[in-house]
Amino acid sequence: MAAAQVSLLMPTFNSLALRNARTGTPLIEEAMASLLQQTHRDLALVILDNQSTDGTVEYCRTRAAADARITVHVDSERRGPEEAIKALTELHNSPLCMIVNDDDVWDPHYIARLHALQQAEASDLAYCAGSFVSMSGRPQGPITADPRAVYTNAREPLANYEAYLAFRNPFPISFGIWRAELLHDLYPAVRFNEFRDNMDNLFIANVLRSGARVSYLDEELFAYRNKPRRFSLPEVSTPGADDADTASLFVRLLVHELAFANQLVTQGHAADRRAADSEPRPALLWDLAVLRSARAAAERVWMGTLLTKRATRAQHRALLAFRTACLMPDGAPPQPDDAGAQMSSQRAWLAALADGAAALPIASTLRDRLQSTTDELRTNAVHA
Repeated sequence: MAAAQVSLLMPTFNSLALRNARTGTPLIEEAMASLLQQTHRDLALVILDNQSTDGTVEYCRTRAAADARITVHVDSERRGPEEAIKALTELHNSPLCMIVNDDDVWDPHYIARLHALQQAEASDLAYCAGSFVSMSGRPQGPITADPRAVYTNAREPLANYEAYLAFRNPFPISFGIWRAELLHDLYPAVRFNEFRDNMDNLFIANVLRSGARVSYLDEELFAYRNKPRRFSLPEVSTPGADDADTASLFVRLLVHELAFANQLVTQGHAADRRAADSEPRPALLWDLAVLRSARAAAERVWMGTLLTKRATRAQHRALLAFRTACLMPDGAPPQPDDAGAQMSSQRAWLAALADGAAALPIASTLRDRLQSTTDELRTNAVHA
């Protein structure tokens, strides 16, 4: 049997439990219906279930028995959604593919319109505008209304990269039509930190840094399900640290952001080496974009931590002092002619982070983690 032109890669786990708040219909049923009713018929729906216990596998197999385009796999191990998507890239042989959630909704012409655009512009990825939809199916507005958060070949790759690191909006771009080889090669296989955040951001940033050709259609043909999501501290507990300790939580989140930056730098350098024969890469400017993004993220983490956790008066004073010494923004984005000086400034900022943590009321093991993470990033980032 010939491979389908487009494979739709759907990870599932206890998906029947999520239902439309108005009709009671399982959201996976709505998602599968909108995919299988696409006007572009040359497709395959490839499902990888993460050992569900609520009847999801049986439901999917029943659908597969009625539609030969559906294939159902049950995973041999429990894994997160990112790892499942990576595994799915090995379970099909189509030239093109899409990542599809088990609760989203697609316009009937979604694949046809994007496939035509991709073919016309010979792009590696074609995506379109999208909107949010509630658990009851009620429209909730566009995913992004800022034109700076749209990434296409109309801008230079570095400009796309800088804009993406500023906005970090993996939706709707993640859900476009991909050249299968690109998705397989660049999608991250494992998480880089105890927090699962930023795996999708790492992926899209690496795609943009690779110089992949990206096409965009300014039509809302995709609806992303806006459902409650909770952050669970026990999943990421730190030995020797109190989860109720605001300063410890802040440093753990800060370490995550710096580890994310280090992944961007090291994976970016690997991509630069692969592209060196065809296009020289100004690594200094790319790494500088990463460090400036990390500095802005550190400020957001500081503010978000204080809003999320109730700090004691002493912790609050310590965090205010840390912000004043280490997190204050450093002005406008650099111009190419002073990039070297700006990189020196960012490297000095990384050193100040580790030094400033000495005054925070946190466990020594956590302080050591911050030190080692900043040291690693300073070592890997291009020197001015």
